[in-house]
This record gives sequence, C-alpha cells and structure tokens, in this order.
Amino acid sequence: MNRSTQEPSLLELTTALTPATVSRFLASNAWNLEYRGQVKEVWRLVEGGNLIARIMLPLDPDFADHSDRFCDALHAIGRVNDCDADQRYERIVAAKVDASSLRRRLGDLPEA
Repeated sequence: MNRSTQEPSLLELTTALTPATVSRFLASNAWNLEYRGQVKEVWRLVEGGNLIARIMLPLDPDFADHSDRFCDALHAIGRVNDCDADQRYERIVAAKVDASSLRRRLGDLPEA
C-alpha cells in the first residue's frame, strides 16, 4: 500500500499511536506474538485452528519506511476487525491487559 491510497485519518493514526500501544491492543484481543525482534514484531490471529491474519508491526521509527509499514499494520487491523480509523483508534487506546498476562504472551514470563 502506498501513501497515495491510504485514507487520511489512517495516516493520522501513525502519529497518534505507538507500536507499544498497538502491541498491547493485539495482546488483549486474542492475537498471538509469533516473533519479536529489535525492529519488528509479527502477530497472528488464529480462530478455530485457522489462521485469520498475520501482521508485521514495525518498532523502530528510525527506518525511512516506518510510518508506511505502521500504517499497513493499522490498515490490516482495521480490515480484520471491520472498523474505520476512528473506531480503530478508540479500540487500541482503550485496550487494557494485566501486566503478567501480557508478559507471558510476549514471552517474558513462563506460563503459570
């Protein structure tokens, strides 16, 4: 997806949200962290044993294409959740997850 085809309100989300906020949203909404590196995370959503979606969430804003990739991730989240940019923003910033559950999902703690 290139910038000329992205909706303006979605572009605004790339400056209003952080990757950490989006990670918290994904972890609290049945997405599973597949990979975490220094520059990206890969998340997958599986329902009934079927892969519904997989996204790459960029973490490092120093990359020249960070905002484009971040916008791609936000677009994919909206497509999967069938919501517009305003709804996406509200859902993402409202996401709450308890810290120990999040750390387990992100691989920082063993399962209890």
